[in-house]
Amino acid sequence: MREVLILGAGRVSAPLIRYVRALPDTRVTVADSREGAADVTLDVTDAQALSEAIAGKQLVVSMVPPTFHPMVARPCLDHGAHLVTTSYTSPEIRAFDEEARDKGLLILMECGEDPGIDHMSTKRLIDGIHDEGGTIDAVRMYCGGLIDWAANRNPFHYKFSWSPKGVFLAARADGIYLENGEAIRKPGGPDLFRDPGFVEIPGAGTFETYPNRDNRIYPGLYGIPHVRSFYRGLLRFPGWCSMMRVLGELGFFELEPEEDFRGTTYAGALRRRLGLGDADALRPAIAQRLGLSPDDNALARLAWAGLFDDAPVEIERGALMDALVARLERKLPYEEGERDMILLHHEIDATIDGKKQRHLATLIRTGDPHPGETAMARAVGYPAAIAAELVLEKRTDLTGVHIPMAPEIYGPILDGLAKLGIEFDESVVPA
Repeated sequence: MREVLILGAGRVSAPLIRYVRALPDTRVTVADSREGAADVTLDVTDAQALSEAIAGKQLVVSMVPPTFHPMVARPCLDHGAHLVTTSYTSPEIRAFDEEARDKGLLILMECGEDPGIDHMSTKRLIDGIHDEGGTIDAVRMYCGGLIDWAANRNPFHYKFSWSPKGVFLAARADGIYLENGEAIRKPGGPDLFRDPGFVEIPGAGTFETYPNRDNRIYPGLYGIPHVRSFYRGLLRFPGWCSMMRVLGELGFFELEPEEDFRGTTYAGALRRRLGLGDADALRPAIAQRLGLSPDDNALARLAWAGLFDDAPVEIERGALMDALVARLERKLPYEEGERDMILLHHEIDATIDGKKQRHLATLIRTGDPHPGETAMARAVGYPAAIAAELVLEKRTDLTGVHIPMAPEIYGPILDGLAKLGIEFDESVVPA
């Protein structure tokens, strides 16, 4: 009997759990920090309890927040368990590469939707172009976890299909991409959302885009180290970036200091943050400070969310980001029957036999409201689940720390996703 531990039973874990539990000769234990949410209750910061949970397992699939993955990887290496996650590869995880190779273990990172499916589909296109003797001139990749058009009825034009706090933690990361050989940096925080780009996605419409983390490492990983233009960007409905910029400028992206919110309203917390008196009209004061009109659309969105109200903050202690997340979790949940949408679009400019071509790949999928599984849960959970299957069936010899760039990984995963209805529409047009 193959023993698997899945850590985390949150928003995107259900398809993963169901898929792996259906594998033959496989026993799955699901652990979560929330009592009653899984088979066992486990705090991954309890090193002894975590080690005991991993002992005897052949594979661990970690769906916990990214900061916890290094403390999960350590006992995996100690007990001889492979590790699969859907999160970005941190320097702390990369430091385990040599030890994992020595022990014959695979730590497969970035095996979800973004990062994950985006890597695999793009790498397959690139490898196909190389097989034809072509060269890659530019890569542009776009990804969005959005609300379906029919459910897009709130001023944020957004609802949470993954970790709400993760949305704002990601806003703290620098966005860096390559344009004609130059590294363009947009610092994390409010500046990340200044002057967003716009992209037209076939069959979907026009969206704002801003760079997704540091893109400079990927050309080498994709086997195109000399490419001069490389962009990975996130997609949002228009107006998102101006609102996020205002949130950042008001301090809602900050993790420190921890504040005592007992007896505090959202308006009071903002007044305290901005050094305003109780008698100051909050929205006009913010507009003046940020150089905006009081009826600016971004401020209207924040007002709709209740951030200017004399309503009590829902948490007792935390940073301003935690107070924001608590409010938006109440304002932006998916209602029964509403669908989310995932949208991935790749454009790869190539030269083959002296001809300039643009290779396009687009994936648009919505969730199914009846079983209650979001498109995001499927797009994140299924790649990790198929990767777990590959590892358990010993269909890969990879060891060390990897992302899914090898054909022996991305090929079976993309084929498996296609059988589950997650497949790109691909085309080639003149560049």
